Amino acid sequence: MVASEWRGALRSCRVALFGLGSSLGCSSLAGGGDSLEPAWRCLDGVAEGAAPLPGAVTQPARVEIAFRDLFQATPLPELDVRACLAVDSACASPVGASVRSDASGSVQLALYRGFEGYLEVRGEGIISALVYLPRVSSDEVFPTMGLVPEANLRTFNTNFGAGIDFEAGHLVLRIKDCDGLPGANVALETDVPSRRFYMIGGLPEFTTERSGPVGVGGFVNIDAAGARVVGSFLGDDGTAWPIGSVTYAVRPGWATFGDLGPAGSLLP
Repeated sequence: MVASEWRGALRSCRVALFGLGSSLGCSSLAGGGDSLEPAWRCLDGVAEGAAPLPGAVTQPARVEIAFRDLFQATPLPELDVRACLAVDSACASPVGASVRSDASGSVQLALYRGFEGYLEVRGEGIISALVYLPRVSSDEVFPTMGLVPEANLRTFNTNFGAGIDFEAGHLVLRIKDCDGLPGANVALETDVPSRRFYMIGGLPEFTTERSGPVGVGGFVNIDAAGARVVGSFLGDDGTAWPIGSVTYAVRPGWATFGDLGPAGSLLP
């Protein structure tokens, strides 16, 4: 997983996470798995890092991804897309040439095994986006990605008084459980000033305290060049099980899309 700093479930009952200024209660993991839902069983132990890739990481890999209008589910042709390394937040040295999405909204990029980074996506009428990819291990077709039409977001902002600042950066996370499925009942925290939301009933909800069935949440109005996010699964008994953290670049006026899940989860 690109730009990840996974921390598995921790073997102590009170843990201060990553200097975010809060303590999260957690059960001792020595035999504590009985209290976890099956979808979060991989939290019952110390998470391991990403498995090494067999063979040379410079072996070519072709990546394909399609883009759709998030509201209308229609293809987004004529998008300009280029690949960038995770360590290159400004994409000063893109990987390969820029490509343009076809009539179906799809692009194909020539990358390599072991690539860790994101796609920089620009197009008329959409909020420009940084789309982080899982670490590339082979030729892959990634799930269709929904991008946000600016006009629709402005209408939502006006009608619902959401207070979204279009000059600030925004971060949208797909939360995954141990099976790589949408992760519900996960609370997100970040280390930068922002406003948290979760997608509930098809709309951003700014007052709820945990993710819903679709497993999508994030932060708007980020006034920083990047954000570190910590996720914790909230059990029925009130126990918070840390599932890991991710760090993503954020740009003013752009939306960043990425994943958050345990090191044992199946991403994307």
